[in-house]
Amino acid sequence: MSPPRPGIITVKSGISSPDLSSETFRKWYEQIHIPDVLATPKITSALRYRDKSNSSTLPFLAIYNVDDLNWLNQETCEFWKIPLHSDVLPADKQPIFTWAKFETEFYDLVSTTSDGSLAHAWSSLLAVRWERTPSHTDDYANVILKTLRRSLREVGVKDEIELTLFKADQSGICPPAMRKLDSDGGANSPSITKYLCLVCSC
Repeated sequence: MSPPRPGIITVKSGISSPDLSSETFRKWYEQIHIPDVLATPKITSALRYRDKSNSSTLPFLAIYNVDDLNWLNQETCEFWKIPLHSDVLPADKQPIFTWAKFETEFYDLVSTTSDGSLAHAWSSLLAVRWERTPSHTDDYANVILKTLRRSLREVGVKDEIELTLFKADQSGICPPAMRKLDSDGGANSPSITKYLCLVCSC
């Protein structure tokens, strides 16, 4: 049996159709979808943020803390069976993808200055992304954390701030139906490793 892989699921989202109001989208996400996600057995917390820059077409970010990312590759995983339609949406039999766009990514926990649970109700969040090419050494995660801490100190951010570093999943997590379509395994060997560091403050 594979050891547990604690990590997170990140979902960026935004409205893509004028038929979906921002209030309806918020109601569906916060009152219906997130409770459905939290009802699954391995997701322990959910946080949702909005991009303050207002420059993104996907201004919302949801972060789900997962006990074990291996669970997502199980054929019986409940996460892939969560309903994506609701009677609060413009057409209750149509999936939310009819009116909104989503980008989902999966990350393994690498290092954290907190307990790693991300269960706190953070008032603000800074997400910093890096990419590592094959020419970098294996300890690149430590380089990221040191560089970020130094940069934060230079702009006056206190050391007590919590940093949590994640590495993008490279096992090819995807819904079972997509796994059957892409069974050659070739697409799951990226030459660039992506990292995500969450900088949290109260």
